[in-house]
Amino acid sequence: MEETIHQYVMERCFELAEKGRGKTKGNPLVGAVLVYQDKIISEGFHSVFGGDHAEVDCLKNITDKSILDNATLYISLEPCNFLGKTPACTELIKSKGIKKVVIGSLDFNPMVKGNGIEYLVQSGIACINLNLTERQIALNTKFFINQTQKRSFFLGKFSTSKDGFIGNQHKRTKITTEEMDYFSHQIRAESDAILVGKNTWLADVPRLDARLYNDLKPKIVILSSDPMENIAPREDQEIINLNLKQDHTHKTVKWIKLNTLDPLEIGEKLLSLGLYQVMVEGGSQVLESFDKAQCLDAFIEITNDRLILSEGVSKPNINVVNYDLVHQFEHQNQSRKDFIHKIEPKT
Repeated sequence: MEETIHQYVMERCFELAEKGRGKTKGNPLVGAVLVYQDKIISEGFHSVFGGDHAEVDCLKNITDKSILDNATLYISLEPCNFLGKTPACTELIKSKGIKKVVIGSLDFNPMVKGNGIEYLVQSGIACINLNLTERQIALNTKFFINQTQKRSFFLGKFSTSKDGFIGNQHKRTKITTEEMDYFSHQIRAESDAILVGKNTWLADVPRLDARLYNDLKPKIVILSSDPMENIAPREDQEIINLNLKQDHTHKTVKWIKLNTLDPLEIGEKLLSLGLYQVMVEGGSQVLESFDKAQCLDAFIEITNDRLILSEGVSKPNINVVNYDLVHQFEHQNQSRKDFIHKIEPKT
C-alpha cells in the first residue's frame, strides 16, 4: 500500500517539475509534494532560475508545526545541501521539523549526489530513495549531460524537403511554414544559444531569435577555423565566433580561440560561459560532426512532404540507430520527429 502511495505522489512531483521547463537554465526541473494523513496538502516546483526551489515553494505556506511533524515531503530529486543562489534545501527541511522525506533519485550534481540524503539521515530524518534514475534522466536530460559530461547539452534541428535536401548552395531556401516555425522558435526560446557553421551564417545571415514565440534572443555561436572579421554587431544579441586563432571583443561580438573545433571542447567552453542548452541549427557538416562525436544529445527533423528541390545541400547523415524516436506529429503536410540520444543511466 505504501509503495502505491509513493508511486502516485512521486508521479505528481514529476508532473509539477515539468512546469518549469525552459525557465530554470542550468538548474534541474524539480517538483515537491507534502502529504499529511494520506492527503496532498501542498505542492511546489522550481519555476525560475534563481527563484525558490521546489521544496521552498511547497512549504512556504505551511505554518502549522504539528502538520509538518507528521507529514511526508516528496521531492522528485534529492534536495541540495549547499549554499548557492538560494539557501540549502536540506537546512530548510530540517528547520521545519519534517521527519520523513521520499525522493525520486539522487542528484546528478557531484556536490549534492548522496550528500543531501546523508545530511538528512544524520539529522534524524527518515529518507527513502525510490531510485527512479531513468525517469529522472528523461526529465532532466540537459542537467544530466551538464553535470556528468561537463559540457553543454546540444539539441540539433534541421528542415528538409521531401527528397532530402535542407537547402540550395549559398542561397537561402524556405522549407517550412510559419506555423511549423513556431515550434522551432519555442525550442530556441528554451535554449541559451543557437549554433551554426560559417557557411550557414554566410548563406543566410539568419536572425536566430524566437520572435514567433516570444521576444527572447538567445546568444549566437558561429564556428569557423579562421576568425570571421565582418560580423556586424547586434545591439540586443551577443554573437560568439569560436575559432582557432583569435580572442577579441568588439561591442556585442566576441571572438574566442579554441585549440580545436572538436564538439567536446566546444561543449566544455560553452558550458563555462553559462550556456547550458545550445541549439545546433546548421549545416549538415556541423550536425554530422556533433553526431560523430556523440555530442548530439537530441535532434528534431522537420520534413516538408510537398516540397521537391531535386538538388542542393543534402540533409545530415545522422546515425539514427543511436537515438530513440520520442515524439512525432504532422501539420499541414509537414512532419516533425523528435529524437533523443540513447543514454546509459550510469551515474
